[in-house]
Amino acid sequence: MKLKSFFTFLAVLLGLLPAMILSAAYNDVSLTTDARITVGSETLTVSGSTASVASIVVTANNFQVALQPGSSITITSNSATDLNYSTGGASVEATVTCSSSSSSLALSSPVLATTVTVTLGGTCTPASSSSNPVGGGIISSGGGGLSIPPVAPTPAKIQATIPPMASGPAISAVFTKTLSFGSRGSDVTRLQTLLSGDSSIYPEGTVSSYFGPATKRAVGRFQEKYGIAKPGESGYGTVGPKTGAKLAETFGGISGTAGEENAPAKELPLPVGIFTKPLRLGVINPEVKLLQVTLNLDSATRLIESGVGSHGNESDYFGALTEKAVQRFQEKYGIAKPGESGYGTVGPKTRAQLNKIIGR
Repeated sequence: MKLKSFFTFLAVLLGLLPAMILSAAYNDVSLTTDARITVGSETLTVSGSTASVASIVVTANNFQVALQPGSSITITSNSATDLNYSTGGASVEATVTCSSSSSSLALSSPVLATTVTVTLGGTCTPASSSSNPVGGGIISSGGGGLSIPPVAPTPAKIQATIPPMASGPAISAVFTKTLSFGSRGSDVTRLQTLLSGDSSIYPEGTVSSYFGPATKRAVGRFQEKYGIAKPGESGYGTVGPKTGAKLAETFGGISGTAGEENAPAKELPLPVGIFTKPLRLGVINPEVKLLQVTLNLDSATRLIESGVGSHGNESDYFGALTEKAVQRFQEKYGIAKPGESGYGTVGPKTRAQLNKIIGR
């Protein structure tokens, strides 16, 4: 009887050892190389060059990771196990992938310290992949595996709130004031919106309410197209009386959705700085914030509409949202496509285009 009690105590002690061993103070767990943890009967690999975490606590059917600001980790299962996670409402960037032989969950906490609970499910569905900045929720779910009551799938809570675009009145093409480099306001917004309809005149298509280098080039192309002015001539790149009259004549009948015109004008001047460094996923550098500010000027490359990474909430951390925005930027300007070298990273070609946009 005593021998049986001894083995029972030993089994309980061994079950608690992973939690006792992996719980550590901040900087005690800095994953510069891969680490392995065992949850139940599953052995997982935890890796990541920026994976500085406060603690990893393992229980019988899940484990908790306390991420520090700017840290990121990747959890990999060589058994293609469902890796479900919850953040208790905190914001993280997460990417879940699944193949026939393995699955992985990449997590990063761009700004705030966050504790993430990862629970193992059954076998994931091959070829599934999702990437979202979320505040809790289950990205993928599967049956079998652990003795956990079935839970109805709930959609991930996406932090961005995008209001529906309402149809507005026709955009006025009448300009009564001179517009030139450095001008700001709703008149510039209207000008940019009108010119963006012709990619040969305004390929950038940025609507920011700020008259910067790209807008000046677009006005110059418009003037050349209609014989108003040529490079080097007085008024080239400036909306004066002749250019204003031609704009009214050319665009006077435009109507449709005028989302930018209906919203209050936002002052979005070009950021001050220059891109000099290669930037990629996981990098923490002041140039990353400059990158995010620049990408947020254009609705086609904007990181997100609200929350971490949105206009006014940029940071120095290059996370999954930034990588996706860089990919859209590269596709828009013909720099790189999915599967090509450098896709999603800021290299020489991408830097050159970014510096061109901000006038450097």
